[in-house]
Amino acid sequence: MPQTYYQSPYVRARIQEFLGTTSTGPTAMFITADGPEPHVEYSPRPVTCLEQCLNEGLDIGRSLWDRQSLIAHLDIEYVNFDEPGRSWQYPVETFEVQQLVVRAVEELLTGFGITFLHLLSGRGHHFLWSIRKDSEAFGMLAKIGHVPEPLAACYQQPRPPNGEIVEPELGSAYSGLGMLMEYVAQRVVNAASAVTPIPVELTAVKVPNHAGGHEAISIDISEYADPLYTRGTRVPFSIYLKPLQQRFLLSKDLMNGMPPLFVIPLFEMDVRQGLLAMRDVGAVLDLARR
Repeated sequence: MPQTYYQSPYVRARIQEFLGTTSTGPTAMFITADGPEPHVEYSPRPVTCLEQCLNEGLDIGRSLWDRQSLIAHLDIEYVNFDEPGRSWQYPVETFEVQQLVVRAVEELLTGFGITFLHLLSGRGHHFLWSIRKDSEAFGMLAKIGHVPEPLAACYQQPRPPNGEIVEPELGSAYSGLGMLMEYVAQRVVNAASAVTPIPVELTAVKVPNHAGGHEAISIDISEYADPLYTRGTRVPFSIYLKPLQQRFLLSKDLMNGMPPLFVIPLFEMDVRQGLLAMRDVGAVLDLARR
């Protein structure tokens, strides 16, 4: 099925669009492509490998490192250390408890006049928008950002897969964006914690125990602690293979009953409709056409 799904010209067009379409080629510096095997490792690939990766039915990601823009990304997801597969087994319930956090994110970004892309993946939400390098906002982020000398030296070393360096101003802007996203995340925590039934954590590496067990809503900003050239985000209309990659944590019954999952933009539908659509290959193909 994955290979057949990826043959859709609409799916391929949407994926290529997300990689940044210009007259000189994609703006994404690299893609990632992973199969169902466990222990996924960071392995950047040239964007020119996309067709081969689609033909192999892989789970596709794109770099946050971009030739034209600074890509802002905020990741919200349900985390449960006692039941790692709970979000896939009970999607309506686990997405419902995220709604107040998601609403706080949407209201905050909309209040700042930001037009964002809202994606649904298997465990939560991704909010993305771009800040062009020639924009006033990019310049302001570059001014407030600080790149330590060891990281600045790393940025000046050629990086795979293209052997290019991270421009100093882009590195500084990414640092500034990290500071800004920490502020945004804390604003969301303050707005949602008092009214959300489970803890809301920044990058839930450790979750406090409460009545529901070791579960939380994670606002994951960990990528901003890492070098820009190491981080990416999921691609809309990609196949979502994380349950297979983590099958050693899940029961056989859960794995046997799980339909294929896809990453989709939340477009002209609410979350419940989106949860149904992302489990229905026909609905995903129809969404890609639109």
